[in-house]
Amino acid sequence: MPIFIGAAGFLILSIVPAHAYLDPGTGSMLVQGLIGALAIAGATVSGYWNRIRWAVRSFLGRGNNGKNGGK
Repeated sequence: MPIFIGAAGFLILSIVPAHAYLDPGTGSMLVQGLIGALAIAGATVSGYWNRIRWAVRSFLGRGNNGKNGGK
């Protein structure tokens, strides 16, 4: 445990300025990544919602209500 504390202390004390540059395209890339993540999250939620809905309808005995040739 003392090694981890010593390593964390060393890392904190050895921080130097990075002088990094972010070009204008970086903001656009971040926005595209955020939009993509939201689209994936929406598709995932939609898929699980349909599974839950199907399971509840099957449990309640409503099935597919005669659609697609079902009885």
